[in-house]
Amino acid sequence: MGLRGRIFLVVSGVALLAVVAVAVRGRDVAVVAFEREVRGPGAPEPGPRLTAFQGPLEEAYARDGDWRGAQELLAKLASGRDGRFLVADWWGKVVASVPPSSTEAKVRPRPDGGVEVESTDGGETRVSVLVGAPSLVLWAPDGTMAGRLVRLPPHESTPPIAQRFARQLDRGLAVVAILVLLLAWAAAWWLARRLTGPLAELTEAARAIERGELERRVGALGSGEIGALGRAFDAMAEARGRADAARRRLVADVAHELRTPLTHLRCRIEAAEDGLLPPDAAMLQVLHEEIAHLSRLVQDLQDLAMADAGALRLELQEMDAGEAARGAVEAAQAAARSRGIALHLRAPSPAPRVRADALRLRQVLANLLENALVATPSGGRVDLRVHAENGSVEFEVADTGSGIPADKREAVFEPFSRLDGARARATGGAGLGLAIVRRWVEAHGGTVALDEAPGGGARVRVSLPAA
Repeated sequence: MGLRGRIFLVVSGVALLAVVAVAVRGRDVAVVAFEREVRGPGAPEPGPRLTAFQGPLEEAYARDGDWRGAQELLAKLASGRDGRFLVADWWGKVVASVPPSSTEAKVRPRPDGGVEVESTDGGETRVSVLVGAPSLVLWAPDGTMAGRLVRLPPHESTPPIAQRFARQLDRGLAVVAILVLLLAWAAAWWLARRLTGPLAELTEAARAIERGELERRVGALGSGEIGALGRAFDAMAEARGRADAARRRLVADVAHELRTPLTHLRCRIEAAEDGLLPPDAAMLQVLHEEIAHLSRLVQDLQDLAMADAGALRLELQEMDAGEAARGAVEAAQAAARSRGIALHLRAPSPAPRVRADALRLRQVLANLLENALVATPSGGRVDLRVHAENGSVEFEVADTGSGIPADKREAVFEPFSRLDGARARATGGAGLGLAIVRRWVEAHGGTVALDEAPGGGARVRVSLPAA
């Protein structure tokens, strides 16, 4: 059975139980109150007539051990007295009655001081609710309950007007119960449809996305929790679509980046085989550079894959942030001089200490300096600044290039992202440097941000925890 059917059954079942409980209890209360009003005040209370019976009946029970002589004794005790009298055993079965009765009956006391008499005659059972029917408990010699003595009113147990009232009340309660149940079923159907309709739509949308229909959305499903679930589903589908698009773009970019150097290698090797190019030292140097480019690309891709899988391994140690920055600047000086760019380091003495992986920190700084040198024209300037900032150590790399537009600053940290694709390929870049920088910095528990440098170029700020 589906969720809709279960909701319908639960709501309907609760409504049915509530209607039955209210109807039964309300009927008893109404009938007893009506009968009490019909009979009026002055109903007999327990008094000498019942207490006068109590002693002889208990003595007879103690003598006989049961109620075998109760009918004869009760007839003698009730001779010449008004009303009807019953003696019931400990579980309510009537064992003696005056006037005598041939029908089987049971007596149950009520909290309101009356009794219920259930009589069976010819297979038909009738229950009478009696008010103003006093009773006394009859005790056995061992102190346990032996039975009950009841005095019934001298008139009919239930007056005819009370019986007609009870029948009319039963019909009215039946009509009300049917109407309430119909309303409950309608409400249960509406509630089940309201809850399961959006869930069915979500299920179908999830199956559509599973089939590859990534543009499928559920839209507004209402307010409250269901609406929040729909919005969360659409956000998840949107993220899944972006991830799938990024995956396809990544595969295409990787294929392109691998195809270009492989094509160069193949063309030069085929030309050498055909005798068009001499296999001299210059050709071997070109081949070596292409292979080095491929090796670095594969290593970068492996680093990205490990970062995305959360498998980056760091050997953290306390180190001098100025020494790490100085080593990166010295390694990049040759490239800066060849491009006609001034490269400077600004670090306090003594420099702050940082807790980092020495190899990965140098890789981060080398990538930042390389990107800055590529973006800076000849005659420009690149600065690497180190300083302490609120419990962290900050590395700033600023250039005097053209800068990066504000709407593209976040995108440059994505793999294979380029602002000038032709320039990047011409210089050998694959667009992975800043993506790797972000992964390594975040693995250290730090942050990386890109903004505008004071000179108008770009500035990348890397913040790592201080030692």
